[in-house]
Amino acid sequence: MSSLHRPPQGFTLIELLTVITIIGILAAIIIPVAGRARASARNIQCVSNLRQMGPAFAAYAADHRERYPLSYDGTNNPDNNWYYHLAPYLGMQVKYEWASVLRACKPGGPLGCPDTDVTDKTYTEPWISYKMTQAHVSWLNANGGVTAGGLPLARIANPAQSLLVAEGRSHPHFNTWATINPGAGLVYPHREKLNALFADGHVGSFSEQQLKERWDIWYTRAIDG
Repeated sequence: MSSLHRPPQGFTLIELLTVITIIGILAAIIIPVAGRARASARNIQCVSNLRQMGPAFAAYAADHRERYPLSYDGTNNPDNNWYYHLAPYLGMQVKYEWASVLRACKPGGPLGCPDTDVTDKTYTEPWISYKMTQAHVSWLNANGGVTAGGLPLARIANPAQSLLVAEGRSHPHFNTWATINPGAGLVYPHREKLNALFADGHVGSFSEQQLKERWDIWYTRAIDG
């Protein structure tokens, strides 16, 4: 008994073109969505880093006469920056050598935003992800001079309105509204916004224009009477 079999038929050219077109449309939809999802995940990690720094700064201050570490002490030593001093309070071991400090600031770690571009040669030290305000380094004393050594926490009049750390490159510190410009230090890697830690421990997100409009968050120095 014999049976008849039709030979298998392949796709027609029109069917193949239709499939290719559908795949292209799906890719055009999925790829941007996946990219936004990855960017959102990096932003969430950055915010988490800053939130962890809040208790770390508080713990450091508790061990150092209720003062924050200096953002930068003006020397060229490996411990001239706040990263070195804050790292142990984030569970990190940092040696007294620049290579160890650099490793502590790698993107994706507690001191490194995953959106930091380590290959960016625009800045002198592109490995830096975060900058600390200089406003907590020195303040005006009763004689009109400048007292250095870290601003006592009690002298910060409004911690919820006082910037402590913001995203940036180059030097480990920022001081005036001029540094909010991308070319001057602070950077805006999250859809043209940066994340910032305030002295009370909360984290906010700002565009360059928003920072320009917020003069109150820059001036935290107090008169030491």
